[in-house]
Amino acid sequence: MVFGWKRGELPNGLISTGANGEQSEFRDGGWVAFNADQDRDHVRQGVRMPAGRPDDPFERLWDALEIQESGGRQFKPGGGLVTSGRGAFGVAQLMPPTAREMAKRLGDPSLAGRALTDAQANRRLGREYLRLQFDAFGDPVLALAAYNAGPSQVKDWIKSLGRPPSDPAGRAAWVGQIPFPETRNYVRKILGISAGDAAPARSAPQRLGGARAPGMPIARP
Repeated sequence: MVFGWKRGELPNGLISTGANGEQSEFRDGGWVAFNADQDRDHVRQGVRMPAGRPDDPFERLWDALEIQESGGRQFKPGGGLVTSGRGAFGVAQLMPPTAREMAKRLGDPSLAGRALTDAQANRRLGREYLRLQFDAFGDPVLALAAYNAGPSQVKDWIKSLGRPPSDPAGRAAWVGQIPFPETRNYVRKILGISAGDAAPARSAPQRLGGARAPGMPIARP
């Protein structure tokens, strides 16, 4: 499997970079040598630095997410697909199962395969996944946390911590209690929240999973 995909699902045009920097392109069921100097389309495809739309909260959120995830790039400067250590790929840094799920949700299963080489297809699937979380949770903090850690985790955190407060200090404190460091830092970076934005703690920190008395402030970690 490549990036979580079965060989039969790999589309023509996928670029793979080996440990020594050598590159191969998947063509007609097999890998052939790839020369970036002779095929600049692959290198250029997908480069996009998002421009925000101040009138639309979702668009602003997506633009910030895309910059954080991939810098707006589908491919590395040398031509290899942008991937994470866990197998997420492309502009939206989707995991393969999520890509397939969103493609089916959009009524076009072929999008999942095309998302490996087509930045727009990858972006479309990522936007659909973020929109799903945005609509489900109704809060940018929760939507971003769900995009990174999964919606089931966020539902568990809501049960333990409640929903993020509306005031900036309270929201910063809530983000500071996200138990996954990667997700906590992810949300902070995209929303421009720092640990120092949280209000001073007025009670002992609550353990995740324990009940929080009504009206008890969310303590800073």
